Amino acid sequence: MAYAQNAELVIRGAENSNYVGRDLSILQAAGEARFPVLDIRRHGSLVRLDVLDISVESLREAFRAILRAAIADPSVERWELRQTSPDRPLLHVDRTGTHAGLQVAEPLWDMADPLPFAALPLLANAMTNAGEPAETATATVLCLAAAHVLGERDRLSPALAHGDPAAKDELISTAKLISDGVKAAAHLLEVPAHRKLLAFAEVLAGECHRLKSAPPFALVHEFMPAYRALRRHGPAHLPWITGLHESAV
Repeated sequence: MAYAQNAELVIRGAENSNYVGRDLSILQAAGEARFPVLDIRRHGSLVRLDVLDISVESLREAFRAILRAAIADPSVERWELRQTSPDRPLLHVDRTGTHAGLQVAEPLWDMADPLPFAALPLLANAMTNAGEPAETATATVLCLAAAHVLGERDRLSPALAHGDPAAKDELISTAKLISDGVKAAAHLLEVPAHRKLLAFAEVLAGECHRLKSAPPFALVHEFMPAYRALRRHGPAHLPWITGLHESAV
């Protein structure tokens, strides 16, 4: 790993052995998230990580690394990811975002992958810190949340069509967790933009409740509110990624 090969960079930027230990814990957390870190710098309660350019596919892993790093060093109040390309803006998540993400993630670590549910509040926080309007942040969260619901439905469709009750339970559980993530993201955005997220979260939760009594095959064509949200708010606007119009979300 790059951080193992450049351990002296950690020591050079640290004030004492306590910071060295914290920095190494952060790098280990990023490694566990399979998110490469090229360098680390600490300035008080701010930690800046130099990383490769972020893509649509790696954004979730970036948020996973931030969440794991926040657990490793709770003293950090601001996380910044500096990409290799100098024209790309910093991805900045503060303590408000990590706290909201961890509230979603903590009950899930031992049972399931908490991403992308926990990524949604981090996304809302990072959009705000990037100077994006609340309406833009709302649309981006809605787009990615809806895309995940529909992606899971399509992935499970063959099993649903064959009447598999486990596939039905998995899809409903995933949609409910997405609803929880959207709700957490909503609380980080200003009125009235956050009302759209709360409304979508409630509709999604309502769909989950309604479909509990439906046969598995019926879910193949369900979750139409997510379909409408994706059509209305896509494609996602992610300020840290260039050429997004060429990428599938």
